Amino acid sequence: KEIYATLEKLGFKVKNGVTVPSHRATKDVTVEEDLIEEVGRIVGYEKIKPKSPSQPIEIPIENVTREREHKARELLSALGVNEVLNYSFYSEEDFKNALLPEEDHILVKNYLSTEQTHMRLSLLPNMLKNAHLNSKNFEEFSIFEIGRTFKEIDEFYPAEEEKLGVLVQGEKSFYQLKGILEEFFEQFLK
Repeated sequence: KEIYATLEKLGFKVKNGVTVPSHRATKDVTVEEDLIEEVGRIVGYEKIKPKSPSQPIEIPIENVTREREHKARELLSALGVNEVLNYSFYSEEDFKNALLPEEDHILVKNYLSTEQTHMRLSLLPNMLKNAHLNSKNFEEFSIFEIGRTFKEIDEFYPAEEEKLGVLVQGEKSFYQLKGILEEFFEQFLK
């Protein structure tokens, strides 16, 4: 009775269902949960007793790919490698500078910038740009990126692959990279 009275005070018609008043034309009340929120707002949320769900709660399906990404990020960050996040696009100049061939690249028909004309086939071109920018301020650094690459396969959708790239710059970069990768794989494959 209290719920019905509250809804009627708000202009709702409560007979054989609930009719939303015309002055609520913003369509902010469209589902059952919106009505519950209206009542809770007026009555006071603190007056509503919490109740556990009546159905058993199931553990969501395990997302192995996401868990591996999180593990890789944690391990590389713990090893002192900084993550970079790049767009999934680059320019023709970028992939040519990285010595990647033009075939298998996907040209974006409605690109917004001349810097983002092709979908990336590799993480390398953008990581090289990151390295170029970082080298202006740091002599030594290490970066990684986890991201999708896209390859033209003459079907409606391109082939997508999840890739990991690690780049190290410094006087002993080969040995530093070797050490990072050895420790990473030892921990990651546990």
